[in-house]
Amino acid sequence: MKDKVHIRFPVGDLFFVVEGGSGYADAHPDSMTVALRERTAKSTPGRRVAVNFIARRAELMNLGLQLLELAQNMSPETLWHEKQERGGVGLPALAPSRGSQLVTVLDPEQKIRETRDRYQNLKQRIAILRMAQQVLETCDPETAGSFHMLLVCAMHTGKLPMQVVVDAVERPVEEVDAS
Repeated sequence: MKDKVHIRFPVGDLFFVVEGGSGYADAHPDSMTVALRERTAKSTPGRRVAVNFIARRAELMNLGLQLLELAQNMSPETLWHEKQERGGVGLPALAPSRGSQLVTVLDPEQKIRETRDRYQNLKQRIAILRMAQQVLETCDPETAGSFHMLLVCAMHTGKLPMQVVVDAVERPVEEVDAS
């Protein structure tokens, strides 16, 4: 069975690829395979030259954030650059089909900020994530189902359907009679 290639980036006569994935849930793997592959005659990834079978999420996030930071410091691409690289002359006409791509080209910083903020939120809340995992590993099916419903509500509305309030009440300390 051939692994699904998620990312394929040409580097000279090789391809940098992120493929496959392994873990308990197919849609959410615990690790991915990162490899350098030879380029075949059909310009597709071929034989592996180097491979890391267990690239964890943190490693891929770190690589992704480093790439985003590098890209953020580069001058933005414009349609003019694209035309010049292909040997054309002058500005190409703006085609309506390229509208969504133009938004990405014109404001990549927004996406970078959002990605970085989401990663920082996750780093700050890793203890909560681990605790949730421990609860799900040991709880009964009814608790797991309730937890799932809370997560669905939070995902769709941004809030839980209820609020937990912790209230501290000061109690007088009873004096111990010394006599």
